[in-house]
Amino acid sequence: MRSLFVVFVITVVAGIGYRVLSALQAARRLDARLAIEIRDKLSFLFAEYGFHIVPNEDGLPNSMDAAKATIEGGNVRLRFLTGRGDLTVDVSPRYAPTDLARTFLGGDGD
Repeated sequence: MRSLFVVFVITVVAGIGYRVLSALQAARRLDARLAIEIRDKLSFLFAEYGFHIVPNEDGLPNSMDAAKATIEGGNVRLRFLTGRGDLTVDVSPRYAPTDLARTFLGGDGD
């Protein structure tokens, strides 16, 4: 009976680990798609102002269908957040990325 319990626990833990890993991979794919979309739709920022995509450093996990992407150029950092049809942009100085000004750009007609 004890060995059956151990097998059950290992199976549950492995299943949870797989789900967590799958969720992290899905979040990275969403983040990458958002970064590509930003690069394509705001190409003037990259071409004329020298913006570039930088890693997300907030350490916060994505939830549901959320995605985030960060770009920098000059002394400005822009962090784009999407989820549930909304788009939010955090603006901060490059030297102080936690001093954010948040701009909500709306969503699905709400």
